[in-house]
Amino acid sequence: MTDYLSLANLGWLPFFQQQLSLEELDTVTPARIIEQHKSVVEVGTAVGKLSLAVRNSMPPLTVGDWVLLDGDGQFFRALERKSCFKRKAPGTHIAEQLIAANVDTAFIVCSLNEDFNLNRIERFLSIANEGRGTGCGAE
Repeated sequence: MTDYLSLANLGWLPFFQQQLSLEELDTVTPARIIEQHKSVVEVGTAVGKLSLAVRNSMPPLTVGDWVLLDGDGQFFRALERKSCFKRKAPGTHIAEQLIAANVDTAFIVCSLNEDFNLNRIERFLSIANEGRGTGCGAE
């Protein structure tokens, strides 16, 4: 493992700290998902970056989620989200696709060339507004 940021620099807030039991304070390691791949998520901790294999027993996770790792560096549980961006999943199935969690600030940027689309900006604003204060059920 390499040196990493402090938990505060990763976005750790009292909101997340309050979700830990007294026993967990001594036995688990908070980690934030910083990359997501099909079968692996990369997490940042106060001591470094780790890779976790995605298992069926895990809840749906996305970049920005906070998880707790046990003493062996394995997934223990996910913490409740403060906010969550999601969209309708592509295809014909009725499902949602998680985009990001626990985002404090979102910037919507687009080019003013011939591809400019006011409806697209409106969709992005709608997603950002819906994502405020919704947890998306990480538990």
